[in-house]
Amino acid sequence: MRRIFQSRADRNAWLALTIAVLGGVALLGERIASSSAGRVLVHDAIAPWIMAVEPFSANLRQRGRSQAPVTRFRAAFRLEEADAGVLMIRAFGAMQVRLNGSPLPVEGGEDRDWKAFQRIEVGRWLSPGRNQLEVDVRNRRGPGLLSLRLVAGDRFIESGPRFKAGVAGRPLEPVRIADDLRRHPEAGGLPSPYEALRSRAWAFAGLIGLWAGVAIGRTRLRAGSGRDAATDAGAAARVAAALLLLAWGILLLRRFIDIPLTQGFDAADHLEYVGFLAREGRIPLASEGWAMYHPPLYYLIVDLLRDAGRLFGAGAERFVTRLPSFAAGLALVWLSGRLAERLHPERAWLRWIAMAFAAALPMNLLLAAHVSNEGLLAAFSAAALVSAVGVLLRDQPERDLGDLAALSVWIGLALLTKITAVVLTATVGVFVGVRLLARTEDRAWLRVRAGVAWLGPAALISGWFYLRNALVYGRPWVGNWNLPGEGQLWWSPPGFHTLDYYTHFGRVLVEPWYAAFASFWDALYSTAWGDGMLGGSASLAGRTAVWDYEWMALGYWTALPISALVLIGLGRWVADCVRDASAQRRAALGLPLVFLAALGFAIGLGTILLPYWGQAKAFYGLSLTPVLAVGFARGYEAADRVVSGRGGKGARELLFVFVAVCLSVLFLGFVG
Repeated sequence: MRRIFQSRADRNAWLALTIAVLGGVALLGERIASSSAGRVLVHDAIAPWIMAVEPFSANLRQRGRSQAPVTRFRAAFRLEEADAGVLMIRAFGAMQVRLNGSPLPVEGGEDRDWKAFQRIEVGRWLSPGRNQLEVDVRNRRGPGLLSLRLVAGDRFIESGPRFKAGVAGRPLEPVRIADDLRRHPEAGGLPSPYEALRSRAWAFAGLIGLWAGVAIGRTRLRAGSGRDAATDAGAAARVAAALLLLAWGILLLRRFIDIPLTQGFDAADHLEYVGFLAREGRIPLASEGWAMYHPPLYYLIVDLLRDAGRLFGAGAERFVTRLPSFAAGLALVWLSGRLAERLHPERAWLRWIAMAFAAALPMNLLLAAHVSNEGLLAAFSAAALVSAVGVLLRDQPERDLGDLAALSVWIGLALLTKITAVVLTATVGVFVGVRLLARTEDRAWLRVRAGVAWLGPAALISGWFYLRNALVYGRPWVGNWNLPGEGQLWWSPPGFHTLDYYTHFGRVLVEPWYAAFASFWDALYSTAWGDGMLGGSASLAGRTAVWDYEWMALGYWTALPISALVLIGLGRWVADCVRDASAQRRAALGLPLVFLAALGFAIGLGTILLPYWGQAKAFYGLSLTPVLAVGFARGYEAADRVVSGRGGKGARELLFVFVAVCLSVLFLGFVG
């Protein structure tokens, strides 16, 4: 413990981290419990939330419309006496309430705090005998939901089975308790992991035999050459990484090129942005289209490449359109090795292990194949992270202006690619800023000069875009959750979440397709280790036809031990961060871990603010690929030491075969 707080800078860093963690927990609690911005339902035992029963659909709702359909709730009840009554009511959406045909005085506006109950004295509208309560809910940001309790004498009427509801004038049917854990009706339309294992049993056995042969050959070569185990492991990892990179090239030319450009998450909207640039010759405003809120760098690059590709025909145009995404995926492979090299220069073999992991990582392969700005953002962000680690390892970072400027350039490029780069900017900014300010022995002008080198390029590269937003819309950040202009509101199912969504996991291991409807953790797992959301398609008909869904399904099982190794490695990483005697290395080790936590927090918060089935995507954290890759390398290293110490060389080779097979299955899902 004394080593952790050995300096004032350490104490300040741990204090800042503690404040950040407590602040994050407080923010999540506030958004869930009270804030109207956080669309998480907390059921009341005496007034549960209810909803109309509708046919399942994963399609976007409300897009292109300014008015929302009405959800009508109705319940009839009888009273012996009607002297007094109190109605406690709340609704998700604008509401109108009628009791026995008379409108009640409720605050029903869309912008009110919809989580808070309103109390209304309703005695004068009640009558002995039959009464009818009717509530119309109109919600532009989710389904119409209702929660109420009416107390009249000894009668209690609560939202529940006695109510019926219908949407957009359809006949009223019994309601259901509001629940966000769903099953997509086509989730069973593709192979399950168990079915895939039965179908590919012989191929799987052959894969085991292939890697067993590699392990035997490796053992004999090592025995003949006299190389030590670490050198041999590094050589094997280099070979594996080289083979995977070669396979990447084959995928681009023989597989990715066959995918229609419009397939993938919002691909058609990304192409519309590129078309706008080509047609109008200017950068669009956020109000001019669905994807026009994005910063323009990715689209400018694609537009320039398409102009060049048209000279060589339609095939070349398709090739160059997805080239930025593919190049970004390869860059993440290289950057994974680079981060391992900077953090652990004394253990060179970790670099190749990390690169092999990144090359086989399904979410990296997925984004490399699709038209999307997400891959380019990840590459620039990862480059900034690796650059920042290098700056933190410098003895005198304030004097290395070139390194600071390079870091700033990467951050500026990331901010000009997608606005979510703000998470990286804030995280790196805190670490590098504290490091520069902590150099109290230097003159102030040196720190000012370093600050200009660090902040100036990023401001010049991307600042104009956010300034334009501020001038036009009054805010620098414009996202797809608050698009300006009529008809640009939207939502997708379920439109709200419950606490159960964050506490369940397991559907993905049985039925991985559309597992995002099952829970937050199923959503992350299904999109990290395969195309669990089927490219954002609302049905199986829109899936990417070239993937091998049997290998991909089986990959969800083989990803379990790979995930375990990543977690083990991250645990050892945290321990190193706490124990290392060098303040510079503690900062360098801590930055990627804090970025991992910050981006994970942002993804989780996003599902609270935008509770849609496609919101919890693991590849929103694609820029964490180098962090996960180094974590995997550290986890494999730890497992290798344990098994070699307990079972000797044979156990070590078994571990090698086991991990190689698991990674190969993940990769084969994209070979088709």
